[in-house]
Amino acid sequence: MSEQRTNDAFMLDADTKSWTGAILLNHLVSRLDPLSPHLPLNLHTVHTLVASRPSLLADWAGHPYRSPRSSTISP
Repeated sequence: MSEQRTNDAFMLDADTKSWTGAILLNHLVSRLDPLSPHLPLNLHTVHTLVASRPSLLADWAGHPYRSPRSSTISP
């Protein structure tokens, strides 16, 4: 996925691997806050995303959209 999306319609494509998930992973990881009421949902989503794309963490480590806050999480 080379650009940001405004909705999730692109996920309906026949090729579910047409987007890497790096931007979504960065979005979720940058919002992991122990005090957030959304923490369980975000953790579950990160887990599911990584499980569906095993190479995502390695790919994400050098991703240009990676948040500085997420640098504490090792691939």
